[in-house]
Formats: sequence, C-alpha cells, structure tokens
Amino acid sequence: MNLLEIVIKGGWVMIPIGLCSLIMLAVGINRYLAIGREKQALERFLGDWERRAPDVSGFRTACKLGPSLTQALIECWELERSGKIRLSEIETVARQELERVEAGLGTMATIAAVAPLLGFFGTVTGMVQAFMQIQNLGGAVNAAVLAGGIWEALITTVGGLVVGIPALLFYNYLAAKTRQTSGLMERCATTAVRQLGNVNEA
Repeated sequence: MNLLEIVIKGGWVMIPIGLCSLIMLAVGINRYLAIGREKQALERFLGDWERRAPDVSGFRTACKLGPSLTQALIECWELERSGKIRLSEIETVARQELERVEAGLGTMATIAAVAPLLGFFGTVTGMVQAFMQIQNLGGAVNAAVLAGGIWEALITTVGGLVVGIPALLFYNYLAAKTRQTSGLMERCATTAVRQLGNVNEA
C-alpha cells in the first residue's frame, strides 16, 4: 500500500488537512523570504547610517532608496509643512510597517493549532463509524477487522500532526525573526530622528 492509498483511507478529513499543509508552505515560504529581505535591508541601512555624523541631504536620499520603513518615514517628514514631525506620526508609521512584516504569522499559528484538531476529529468520527459497524454485525468481528478499522481512523491524527508540528516550528522561527526585525526598525526610527531632527514630542 503506497502513501496515496493510505491518505485516501483517512477519508474526507484529509482534504482540509492537505489544504492546511499547502497554505502553511505558501505562507511560510512567502514570510520567510519577505522577513529575510526586510531584515537584510534594515541591517544594511543601519550599517551605513547608525553611527555616521548627521548628513541630512545624503540621509534623505538613502531613506528613499532604503527599506520600506525609511521610505515611509522620509515621506512623513517631507509632507510635514511645518518642518517639525510629531513623535506620534513616527510611532504610527513604525507600527504599520511592523504589522506588514507580521502579516501571515496569525495564519501560521492558526494552522499549527487547527491541523492536529482536524486530525483528532477525523479519528473520533472514524472510531464511531468502526464501532457502529461492529454493532451492526452483532459483535461478530475478529481482531484483524477491528484493528484495520482503528488504524484507518488514526490516519487523520497522523496527518494532522505531520502538518501541525512543522507549522508550529515554522511559526516560532518566523516570530523570532520578526522580533529581531522589530528591534532593527526601532533602531532605524531612532537613527532617522537623530539624522533629521525636528521632532515634536506631542
């Protein structure tokens, strides 16, 4: 019996479990690449400007060509006609950029929780069907038939765990990368304030 036949034995519950695995891969790979690119861009930008003496014109140009956070920050400064940006605006921009980086992590966490539950659900319904068949046969079932019904019911639990465990590990890894990126964003915002100045605390 090959893997496909085993999966088919698991019944219809294997369909949503399979969909969870596809979503996990798609979202996980997308977030891995996106967070990696953002982290590298922030590190490169900070390496160039974090310890340099203020150079407003050069810094503005670097911001426009740098990470999405610095592009959004410099746009705020340029739109501020008074020439003095409010600290709350910087915080809002940083929060929006962090939310963009975190997009998809909730989906990963949901899959990590739901996939095993779907597996357990499939096992429970499979066991119910198995015992209903035993009852219909008046209990005249040998051990081999009973064992066959049980292992078929347990396939969904295995499938749910096969999807849920990697999803949980991937989520924790991406969450750690996101926290590192968040710290880099804070340093970028601090660097922007130091280089550009004119910040209103209100």
